[in-house]
Amino acid sequence: MNTITFNKLPIFEIIFGVEFETISFSSAYLGLYWETIKDRFPETEDQSGNFEDETSLFGNSVSVVSFANFESDRLIKFSNSSFLYSYIRPNDDNNIDFKDILQEFIDEWHNFKSWYSKLYLDDEPLLLNLKSYNFNFVCLIDKDLEWSTPKDNPKIFKFINNIEELDNELELFDFKLMLRLPNSLGVVHISSEQRIRLEDESMVKFLILSSKSMEEFIYDDDDFNLSDWLTSIYEYNLEYLMKLTTEKLQEKWR
Repeated sequence: MNTITFNKLPIFEIIFGVEFETISFSSAYLGLYWETIKDRFPETEDQSGNFEDETSLFGNSVSVVSFANFESDRLIKFSNSSFLYSYIRPNDDNNIDFKDILQEFIDEWHNFKSWYSKLYLDDEPLLLNLKSYNFNFVCLIDKDLEWSTPKDNPKIFKFINNIEELDNELELFDFKLMLRLPNSLGVVHISSEQRIRLEDESMVKFLILSSKSMEEFIYDDDDFNLSDWLTSIYEYNLEYLMKLTTEKLQEKWR
């Protein structure tokens, strides 16, 4: 039984996504789609960053158009090969539940599919051929969790130890892991990325769990199938957090 409480996790961002085969999507179509969500997502400009080198956080070099809600804590990110829904947690938001955010994504993805299915090219309907499901779970580790420099890593991660002799020289300590998910659900890449917070020049660390379904996964274009996959991945993500982090840290998350 998992004992981590979602609302107490130091969540920075959660991203749900679907990748599909590249489609031809003109700016005119993009404008028409925006009209269908403009009442909920009125902003199109990218928001200014809060961290040094933030653009490389997810390593995505594909051009992405973002639509933000009024509070800029929800974004729909669209490219010609993906549909993403991002929740950026405000500092004072401790009441939202994972299931609520998941349902928001399912609803917006369903709305997009319904709108796209009405488009035609040369009298043929445009189709979305799904390639993968994606889920990014990003936690922010900072001084609130007693992490200020790389030498504090053993306070956070139970598999990192015996680095005391490097304390005076250690400037950066990041890691990358890849794990195969059970039941052919896919793989999860777990990594840490050290950043500098621009507002006070303090060091912070992102803990990123990025999951992706595999080619052998069966895509039936069913929203329930997608919801079940994301729910399972979320539960596994919590398990991995418990396996990787120290007991002392987990006490803050219960």
